Amino acid sequence: MYSQTVLDDIRDRVSIAALIGERLPLKKAGRNFKGCCPFHSEKTASFMVSDEKRIYHCFGCGEGGNVFNFFMKFDGLSFREAVEMLAERAGVRLPKLTSFDKKKEDELTTRKTWAYRLNQVVTEYWANNLKDPKNGEAARNYLKSRDINLEKNTQLFLGYADDTWDGLVRQLMAKSVPLDLAVELGLLKRRDDGGYYDFFRHRIVFPVMSPSSKEPKIVAFSGRTFGEPKTSEGREAPAKYLNSPDSLIYHKSYTVYGLDQAFDTIRRTDLAVLVEGNLDVVRLHQEGLTNAVAPLGTALTSGHIRLISRYTKNFVVIFDGDEAGRRAAIRSLPVFLEEGLVPRVVALATGEDPDSFVRKNGAEKLTKLIESSKTLFEWMIDETVARFGGSADGKVKAVEELKPFFLMVKSPVEVSIYEKKLASKLMLDESVIAATFAGRRKVTYKKESPKGFKTNTAEKMLLELMLSYPETVTSVLKEISAEQFGDGSYQTIAALIMTDVKKNGALDVARLADGVADEGLKSEILALAMAENKYDEPAVAVKDCLAGLKRLAAKRRIEELSGEIGVSKDDEVIGRHMAEIQKITKELHNIES
Repeated sequence: MYSQTVLDDIRDRVSIAALIGERLPLKKAGRNFKGCCPFHSEKTASFMVSDEKRIYHCFGCGEGGNVFNFFMKFDGLSFREAVEMLAERAGVRLPKLTSFDKKKEDELTTRKTWAYRLNQVVTEYWANNLKDPKNGEAARNYLKSRDINLEKNTQLFLGYADDTWDGLVRQLMAKSVPLDLAVELGLLKRRDDGGYYDFFRHRIVFPVMSPSSKEPKIVAFSGRTFGEPKTSEGREAPAKYLNSPDSLIYHKSYTVYGLDQAFDTIRRTDLAVLVEGNLDVVRLHQEGLTNAVAPLGTALTSGHIRLISRYTKNFVVIFDGDEAGRRAAIRSLPVFLEEGLVPRVVALATGEDPDSFVRKNGAEKLTKLIESSKTLFEWMIDETVARFGGSADGKVKAVEELKPFFLMVKSPVEVSIYEKKLASKLMLDESVIAATFAGRRKVTYKKESPKGFKTNTAEKMLLELMLSYPETVTSVLKEISAEQFGDGSYQTIAALIMTDVKKNGALDVARLADGVADEGLKSEILALAMAENKYDEPAVAVKDCLAGLKRLAAKRRIEELSGEIGVSKDDEVIGRHMAEIQKITKELHNIES
């Protein structure tokens, strides 16, 4: 295994743009180079190469990495072969590898390789459990009762984690698998007495795989209860779904269930169907709707949307016909709007979910609902107006509730369409609605200071600045921590950047991306690093972004404290909160002055 110093030396001595330019045509595009991606079919060039950062990234399919990654994928080389070929081009003399080094590289290269292999072992164990005539009978019967055909879904590798406390522990010990890694991946838990027990018990298990046209890797697991919940007296029933925690190979904010099977159909049909549960995905895939995917144990995030947006910009959200489903749909709209997208929506009847709907009505009827679906924004208008009623007071409240969503729409054409729709529903003149929102459109940094920025915009800009101008990271570290980023995926990236700088002294984007196993997260880092925004004075832009983030954080805290004051009956608590609000207000004044 070659040291990081040797690899850095090779990368420093070669021009990634010149080397890739030998394989495909590239044209200068600002600080970068641009060409058509060699890894997917496209007519408009979206493949970017940066000599300065020593990375490449395709904004079309999400492929990206360093010079070694490119030649491994393009020329079909192993990592060692790519290093040796590029070392020769760079004039770098490689240290001789011992037989032990070669064996270690080929069989146990990294802890990540162990993690993928461990997940494969666990998947096979649980799959065998499900097939077992006695042990898996109850799980098979449950799936049969839900009309899930295991023979039609072999590619999903469904399994069963039995109801023993140490079934998986004994299996892993028998195979001499490192149990500390199984704990790190969330497969086992440590006992107080120093032993271990299984994390997933008496659950149908859905392996979660990374999307890849070559070799999908199992990165996590999602387990669903079935039958009568097994509870001890006085304890609550277990959660319906139990999911792996974030790990060195898995980030829930960048992973969706079923994408490994769906991405090809999504790209071909130019449409992604988002549902709420794993069984919904299995059901729809079984019935031929193979462009369905679902988030895993978390609300929809910008990371999920960016991941799927590699393959399409068109989304249909199908949410369950209950109050929780309605709230999930409403929460998802700002996330889409922040990415410049407006999905369509299928609202199912009360008590229905995609699985139950298709079982009762067939896939063809759901397909027709998808084809005739309205945008989520239109649905929001209809739902809000109906909820508040047609009185004068109701109309005012409906407009106020919808205002934040209107202000997030980036397309003036779309704004005009939705304003017309709202005016029609409220039986008001369109000019009244337009005037209500006039002058309140969201602005960008190039036009004016980010005082009106939404959190994501300021955070995204700050990450772009840090990745494009590494010299700015030190000033950011002095002002804020990663926890102050509101967007979950951006918080993860900020933490990685800050950790890299604290560890190595200076940010190296290629090294940072190398250390990220999650393909969605890695792709997002590369996309931010390759952003074509130009800043004449990066330091000034960073200062403005930091002020914007601090301003938003202060306002969030004031809202939080005000809410607590409203419900508190403790004068002492109210006094403390009032004092803190006064302090924050002064700080906010200083920021804005």
